[in-house]
Amino acid sequence: MWAGTALNRIKVGAGTALNRIKVGAGTALNRIKVLAGTALNRIKVLAGTALNRIKVGAGTALNRIKVLAGTALNRIKVRAGTALNRIKVLAGTALNRIKVRAGTALNRIKVWAGTALNRIKGWAGTALNRIKVWAGTALNRIKMWAGTALNRIKVWAGTALNRIKVRAGTPLNRIKVWAGTALNRIKVRAGTPLNRIKVWAGTGLNRIKMWAGTALNRTKLWAGTALNRIKVWAGTALNRIKLWAGIALNRIKVWAGTTLNRIKVWAGTALNRIKVRAGTPLNRIKVWAGTGLNRIKMWAGTALNRINVWAGTALNRIKM
Repeated sequence: MWAGTALNRIKVGAGTALNRIKVGAGTALNRIKVLAGTALNRIKVLAGTALNRIKVGAGTALNRIKVLAGTALNRIKVRAGTALNRIKVLAGTALNRIKVRAGTALNRIKVWAGTALNRIKGWAGTALNRIKVWAGTALNRIKMWAGTALNRIKVWAGTALNRIKVRAGTPLNRIKVWAGTALNRIKVRAGTPLNRIKVWAGTGLNRIKMWAGTALNRTKLWAGTALNRIKVWAGTALNRIKLWAGIALNRIKVWAGTTLNRIKVWAGTALNRIKVRAGTPLNRIKVWAGTGLNRIKMWAGTALNRINVWAGTALNRIKM
């Protein structure tokens, strides 16, 4: 997701010099060359009850890291190439995936999760703890185009529209909210009690605070120079997705800078977090998936089958 003028990007084979999760992405070295040749040279790790495989394909086209870690899926597909650079996280019984297509055109975060609802709920319970976005019969998607022109967040929520278009670019930074079957739009009308949508459209914030539900289930959208964060509090405890996308931060709870570049995803009873620390020393991917660990500093399967990926100035090693 490139949301900024120059850097602060989730660097998956994308950056001027280093600090990238280098999967066949660099002028000279520091790359994880797996499937990085004319033909194959791939490392398939099938470790677990079902799959728990890690396919690391690092070439011009794909550079994907497929991690199938769990009973069913719980995979992380990282396709880091010119076109896609997506991170697909299928974590749950059915979907609960987070598709991050970070390319020139898209840079979208699609979160498919659920069969029934069409709401940005984010059920946080014993069973699923899914982030349901684009979780329904029709749409309910969050498309994030983060480029020079748009940086928009389109949220289709409902059978027809109910979309929130956030165009955060040079001219506009507008937030259009269509709510209803036809229109019944809120275009930033904050009602008397709650359930209001406050839209600050300025240099500082451009936030949308949505208090929807008994307790929280709010979606805060800070779209400005400083933050551009999306905080989704969905459930009893956490299950939040913080997206800081600005010149300064651009973090998902993303730190995309010299030091960290981490993605923390708390999903599940305990952790199920994905910490991606991509900095000068380490660039490690820790995936805690399950009740206990199943991490990719990685315990995925019956025993270990861990993959420590240090991608820095010196090593870029794959320890199995």
